[in-house]
Amino acid sequence: MSNISNLNGTLVIGALKVPVRNITDAILDRSPVDVIQKRFPVSVDEIFECLDAIADHDTIDIHDRLVVVNQSINADEITLATTSIADTIFLKVLQMGRNTDINITDINDLYDIGFRTLAIESYEDKLNGDNHLEEVSDIHSIVNSAISNAVPDIDPSTILRFLKEE
Repeated sequence: MSNISNLNGTLVIGALKVPVRNITDAILDRSPVDVIQKRFPVSVDEIFECLDAIADHDTIDIHDRLVVVNQSINADEITLATTSIADTIFLKVLQMGRNTDINITDINDLYDIGFRTLAIESYEDKLNGDNHLEEVSDIHSIVNSAISNAVPDIDPSTILRFLKEE
């Protein structure tokens, strides 16, 4: 059951009516869960309920970007790093990470898991000859494009193999 309610047009959570956007702003600042809990009277579950609410509510704008680079100096490996990411995209990637493994609460780990899951699903879809995910999911399409831009000369099957090895 959701602890989120609407108070005068503002989404709030918990008995003390903490604004949901305050929680997601702390997440966007990369604050650890324990720091968020010290700052706001919310549980771990409520923190991720806020993440879900805003990730579901906010839409990806045409100007939102995800930039990924290949930091590897070895041609036989791929080391992807995010150098720029819009807030909405970041929250949606975290949400995918949390949906993939509900036991993880570290923001960086959730990002890594979410990014990898989105990328693997997208590349599996592409290699199966079915671009259905990219047609229905903006976040899958954005992650796929960011990786393709970072490693344009690498075959998609090789990219998928690297993603699954990590």
